[in-house]
Amino acid sequence: MLNLEDKKYTKAEVLQLMRKAEFDYETNLSEKKDRIFQLLADNKKLVKEVQIYRDRDQSVGKALMNAVSKAKEIEDTAKLKFQAGLNRLKVFESKFVNYYKLVMTKYPVDENLMQVDEFLRKMEEILDLDNFSKNNNQKSMFKNTAPQNTDMYDINIPNESGFNINEALNPSKDLEDICRELGLIE
Repeated sequence: MLNLEDKKYTKAEVLQLMRKAEFDYETNLSEKKDRIFQLLADNKKLVKEVQIYRDRDQSVGKALMNAVSKAKEIEDTAKLKFQAGLNRLKVFESKFVNYYKLVMTKYPVDENLMQVDEFLRKMEEILDLDNFSKNNNQKSMFKNTAPQNTDMYDINIPNESGFNINEALNPSKDLEDICRELGLIE
């Protein structure tokens, strides 16, 4: 408010003082309104930014959940593929053992056949699924211990050497005949 002296004012002076007070009041009110409008605009802007961040947060959350879901799906698929590959390898090993038994009965033993026998023993050890399932440890699947059973294939091996590695590598029979002999095709 104005500091007014205790004196008598004329009507013109009172009107002038009132106009000045009204002007000051209007100016102050106008400044306050401008400040309110500015704060309202800032508030709207901040509300929009908060909404953007909330939307991003939800998007990130959904993306993380999708990534976890996809990772689980990939892991499950990899386990199934691993199991299928292991099963195919066991079938191959079984067919290979049958063929090996057939070769052992037809040809005498030599150093090469003994290496194949050792290979088959290691293969059986690697493909020991019961042991693998119990431990669920890949390192145990590839352990380096010697097999316990030395008569693994229960074959009578002749003592004389007559095995021809060249005949095994380059058979005189057609592949179809060999597959029929093994029972792989009809």
